[in-house]
Amino acid sequence: MTSSLPDRVRDLRRRLKQVQDLGDKVREAGRINDLRAELAAPIAALKQQLEQRAILQGAGLTASLPVSLEPRRGRTAVLLERFRADRSAATLKKGRSWTQLLADVDEAAREVGKVLDTAWLAYKEDQFSGDKPADVRNRLAMTRENADAFKTYEDLYKRFGAFSVRPRDAAALADAKTLARGLRAAATRFDFDVPPDVKAFLDAVQEGGAPLLLLTEPVKDWLLANNALQNYRIRAVAA
Repeated sequence: MTSSLPDRVRDLRRRLKQVQDLGDKVREAGRINDLRAELAAPIAALKQQLEQRAILQGAGLTASLPVSLEPRRGRTAVLLERFRADRSAATLKKGRSWTQLLADVDEAAREVGKVLDTAWLAYKEDQFSGDKPADVRNRLAMTRENADAFKTYEDLYKRFGAFSVRPRDAAALADAKTLARGLRAAATRFDFDVPPDVKAFLDAVQEGGAPLLLLTEPVKDWLLANNALQNYRIRAVAA
């Protein structure tokens, strides 16, 4: 028995409604995916900062999260509860909710980054805060031992200086700590206990040559005592 015309109409309307509902769900899923993609970059930036915080804390740094994150966390929690009650893109986009969420996540990443930068510089200073090579050089007599120690110190200091920017991974952090340890060791090798006359003589030699008037008896005695007299030669300079 064939169905009546009204029955066929009702069935057709039901099927059309199902197709419409399916289309609505597809479009809504697309809108949700678009929002998810828009949030992906800010979330990735914040996640990276938090991962780096964990690395730094593992090395003994103190890096508390900024208190400014609390109101941002509160706004995000409210929006999440609304979305759980009505899982639609319209819920997320209502008013300024979505724009505020993007701004909150973006700012949170920057704020955490600033805290970590400050914590790292304090930690770096604690690991090594010795003099600049130029300042050491001004106080140091360049004996053979001091010259060797200074070369090592200068090289390590330059490489350690590159860590004015916070390490981004555990390997870089380990490198920074190794350099700091090397600098501390190199600094202990310096011998600053050299007579002023000797320092003046050795400094002049380093600059290209010392005049004979700097080769005083105390200087010759010091060179002889340190088995260094044979390392120097008197050479006439063209007028």
